[in-house]
Amino acid sequence: MTKSLPFLRGVRRTVRRATRTGGRREDRGASAVEFALVSPLLFTLLFGAIDYGLYFADALTVQQGVADAARDATLSVGSVSANWSGDASCLPGLDLIASNDLGKVVCKLSNSVDTIGGGQLVAKAKIVGADGLPTTQWASGNRLRVCAVTQHPAVLPFVPLPGGGVIRSKVDMPIQPGGPPSLLLNPVAQDPSVVGADWSWC
Repeated sequence: MTKSLPFLRGVRRTVRRATRTGGRREDRGASAVEFALVSPLLFTLLFGAIDYGLYFADALTVQQGVADAARDATLSVGSVSANWSGDASCLPGLDLIASNDLGKVVCKLSNSVDTIGGGQLVAKAKIVGADGLPTTQWASGNRLRVCAVTQHPAVLPFVPLPGGGVIRSKVDMPIQPGGPPSLLLNPVAQDPSVVGADWSWC
């Protein structure tokens, strides 16, 4: 019959404690290394998702603002003249043109839409006929075309945004019958900012 000596029990416990403590320290080091390796990719994906969310929020805001401006303009024409609210103060050279009604549409749109990214909104309004060419006649069969463009700045410079971050929106609203056929408007009113210098898409 054998008996274990008391000092051997103490040795066994010490060995077990040392083994457990050493394993925990190795796990902590491995976790730190793994986090250091994964964190760049993780933060890139996180900020990329945030950036895309802000971009699409701005795109929806601009699209909704353009649609609202076009609809309000077509529904605000009475039997005598256009009753569009606001003024054309955001278009400095427009006072040289006889009619600034389309300028009111542009300025109201520019002042009412605030993008999350803080980009400047540039707008354009014109009346087009069935052939798509600008005209001065506010008459049934023609359309009011309202366009807007803005630049969404990326949070991270290397996140590839659609179109380089440029947001464009165009809405054609048919002119309702019953309006004044003799109402003459300037064919084009646009914000002269360099941000919207290229209007070939509108």
